[in-house]
Amino acid sequence: EGGATTTDAPGEDTEGETAEPVCLPGEVTACACPDGLSIGERVCDADGLGFGPCECDDAGGDTTGDTGDGGDSSGGEPEGDQVCYPGMANDWTTCLPLHTFEVMPAGYEYPPPYNGDPNYRAPIALLDLEEVDPATFLAPNFQLVEIAQASKGRYAVVQPHAIVSLQELRDQAGAIGVNSGYRSPAYNAGLSGSATYSRHMYGDGFDLNPLAVSIDALEGICSAHGGMLVEYTTHVHCDFRFDPVDEEFFGAPMSDDPTLRPVFTATLQRDDDGTWRAPASGFDWPLGPRPLVFVAVMLVIGLLASWLGTLMWNRASQLLPAALTGQLIVFETLAALGYAFVLRGALPDPATALGIALLCAGVLFGVNLFRRRALSAT
Repeated sequence: EGGATTTDAPGEDTEGETAEPVCLPGEVTACACPDGLSIGERVCDADGLGFGPCECDDAGGDTTGDTGDGGDSSGGEPEGDQVCYPGMANDWTTCLPLHTFEVMPAGYEYPPPYNGDPNYRAPIALLDLEEVDPATFLAPNFQLVEIAQASKGRYAVVQPHAIVSLQELRDQAGAIGVNSGYRSPAYNAGLSGSATYSRHMYGDGFDLNPLAVSIDALEGICSAHGGMLVEYTTHVHCDFRFDPVDEEFFGAPMSDDPTLRPVFTATLQRDDDGTWRAPASGFDWPLGPRPLVFVAVMLVIGLLASWLGTLMWNRASQLLPAALTGQLIVFETLAALGYAFVLRGALPDPATALGIALLCAGVLFGVNLFRRRALSAT
């Protein structure tokens, strides 16, 4: 993808006046031959704006070796850390091993989730492209080598739900070439104009070259299938960022981000009799860690909020009509809101601000109405 990141499409690049590279000039990747079964090669153009045609041998044979039974590495239900795909037969028996990392390999440093969106959390498990057959059919019309290549990172994220959606696009649009699928964060950062939050790094973003329909037609099909569309003149970027990410790769929402999980700590002490205990820590009862400040604050609140506030309210109740006094109770709510915003160090959101304004306007209207009646009476 090329261009600049936009707020409407976070994590993707949009097309500018000139197209940005989508691959490294001279880069060689595998591709599916016209027979749909064998593998060829294609080379990135000198300008980096796309790949050349898929070059296959005369027989349309497989340049990467025998594909065997279509790349099914398990032939059944997943065992251990594995992820399964529809496969050539669309029966979900194509399963590949996953590797879970406590610390991600070099070159796989993901940014923090975009605005806290769980669909932008970093993966915790990856496919090792060096241990699986690149000719594995993940879906009836797509092989692993079309979606992820070791030249863009030894490890990869290929989300099953995205492969299902990609196959649905192919079923409706006909033959589709995948110009770019998964990119490791390091590879993505090396591309000019690449987005910090490119969905290519999350295994559900694809740059597509329609072979049977127009670019405009494929754009419409992408949108109709719930994909996020980024328009280009040379290809179609379609990703599925709005679908929940697959937990095989990403774990439970936010489980890989320790800053979003509660942290519990304790200090263990051993008594003279050999028993261990964890003394309570936190607020020092009864007056806290700063007793003088605690007592002073309690006195101020007691005198001003309780005693003086009650005295002034009783006096106002004697001087003002009951209908007007009732309206002034809203200031108790406004004061509570004010304390909360000061404590949080934040301003009210637009809806809350509108509610505050309406409360104040209602009270001012009531006061003005009583004032005009009082003036008329005199």
